[in-house]
Amino acid sequence: MSLIHSDLLEDQEEIDSDDDNPPLAHTPEKPSGHWRTFKTQDVLSKQADPVHAAYVKLRAEAHAEIAEFITFFSEVEEREARIKALQEATEDSNARTKALQEATEEREARTKALRDATEEGLTETAQLRAEADKATAEVQRVVAETESQMRDFKMQIERFRQSEAHIEKILASVL
Repeated sequence: MSLIHSDLLEDQEEIDSDDDNPPLAHTPEKPSGHWRTFKTQDVLSKQADPVHAAYVKLRAEAHAEIAEFITFFSEVEEREARIKALQEATEDSNARTKALQEATEEREARTKALRDATEEGLTETAQLRAEADKATAEVQRVVAETESQMRDFKMQIERFRQSEAHIEKILASVL
């Protein structure tokens, strides 16, 4: 509760305590038993009625104004509390947003690293594929050369057999 709010409540309590003893224009002492004293008291009492009515009216207005002030300051305090809650929520939201931004930046960095590694892997794969293609071509060349040599060798073996058969015929005819 604010200081002004508590001061207004104290003023309200003072006005409420004054209600028990309303002010009069003149409060006579106890009657002494003389008839004039009673008559004077009646006159004073009649004069005091408008004063008392004005006092009651002013007191009611003061009560209303104090109630308005109390309501106003209560509303101000509620608004201040709401503003403070909104500020705290905004700060919390800003902190979460910052954390999300940092997490996003970290993910983007990891994604970039993975993309770079993938590109490097693809480049390496292309190089290996080119080397494999060269090796395959070399193997095919060697296989073709070997097959050619094998055909030549088979032809030589066939010629050797034919020569051997011819030599055996010659030897058989000589013997």
